[in-house]
Amino acid sequence: MNKIVSQIDCEIDIIFDTFNKTDFELKIIESIKQNNNVLSIVQQDSRLEYGLQFIDNICSIIRHHIYEKDSTLYYLLTNYRSIE
Repeated sequence: MNKIVSQIDCEIDIIFDTFNKTDFELKIIESIKQNNNVLSIVQQDSRLEYGLQFIDNICSIIRHHIYEKDSTLYYLLTNYRSIE
């Protein structure tokens, strides 16, 4: 995550899914907030945070594609073209 954050050129607020492991989450927060572009970083429960639910679903689709369990939704996402 640190590598991704360091590549972003603007100031950002970060929300990440809780692991329910306080020490681990604090290490993530301490590490990430060292980046000058991070305005804030907090953990939230994805069951309560709709944006995290959406990202969890996208990550799950990618994971299923990588492990060849199912690629149907992956191909639908990657081949989507906006109708304008």
